[in-house]
Amino acid sequence: MHDKEAAVQVPPSWHYQLSDYEARRVREVLEAQDAHGAWLELSRFGNGFVRQAAVRGLSAQPSAEALAALLERLNDWVPQVRQEAAMAVEVYWAPEHAGLLLQTLAPLLALTSKQRADHGATLERATAVLQLAQVRDEVQGAFGDCRGKAARFVFELLLKGVEDRPALLAMALRHPEVSVRQMAVDACAICPTSRRCLCWKR
Repeated sequence: MHDKEAAVQVPPSWHYQLSDYEARRVREVLEAQDAHGAWLELSRFGNGFVRQAAVRGLSAQPSAEALAALLERLNDWVPQVRQEAAMAVEVYWAPEHAGLLLQTLAPLLALTSKQRADHGATLERATAVLQLAQVRDEVQGAFGDCRGKAARFVFELLLKGVEDRPALLAMALRHPEVSVRQMAVDACAICPTSRRCLCWKR
């Protein structure tokens, strides 16, 4: 067995599930890249046994790239691969990985339009982590760099339980995303009069 294969628990019979071409291609990828890069590439391999092994490999190396690949595999067309990915992402539902969640908001939010499985629980777990008080500063710090759906998602997160609402709305009114600025305008409109005035002055 290849050293990189031995680094994780791969299905013992997976080699027998590959055609000669697939086996050769897997060896080429494993030999050409480091373990992390190899598993990332193999996570999109055509053979489900290879994807499942790649998911197991990525589960041992937390990173934004690994998480993005695992989120993609949560919607894999093979149920066993989806189950493997669901177990692998469990490690990310912790405050110490909030930064990685923020870096992968695009693939995370993309799950809302996927239909091979119900991804509601995944989104709820990620949201719960990003709403923790101990990561709020980190989430707010990432807000300015977010774009599109991710920016709107983070703004809505920050609005929940915010202590200094005018300061947050002032920040949102300067955000590069037009849709976020519009959301801030709408939020200002429903502020109490005194706070609405403060918001517009900032």
